[in-house]
Amino acid sequence: MTRTLCIIRHADAEEYTQAGRDHERRLTRLGSGQARQAGEFLERRSLTPDLILASTARRARETAVTLQAVMGLPADLVKAEESLYNGTANALLGALRAVDDSVKTLFLVGHNPGVSELAYQLGDALPGLG
Repeated sequence: MTRTLCIIRHADAEEYTQAGRDHERRLTRLGSGQARQAGEFLERRSLTPDLILASTARRARETAVTLQAVMGLPADLVKAEESLYNGTANALLGALRAVDDSVKTLFLVGHNPGVSELAYQLGDALPGLG
């Protein structure tokens, strides 16, 4: 069985000082456009998720919801997961392992450095990519 994982870092967000609390940082105008472009890009490539798993941080949720809306997908495909908020690669991997086997295509929307570390570790584990 083939499964597809798209690892996505949230789009451009407000500076920490503008939001007051890191968890509540919103997407900037640029970030909203980036999220729309990402959704269009993924849709053009026929990458339709069964689940969009996002950090509980506002900027990640806004990115995930924008992807969902641009792609014309049901709102209930977006699920917020606390462990993805500034999670390490190992925390993200744990969240991936908990996803039901029925999910064939998964979008994971999180934060750096965790998402980059996860992508590196997964790529390093694949034959011919390490």
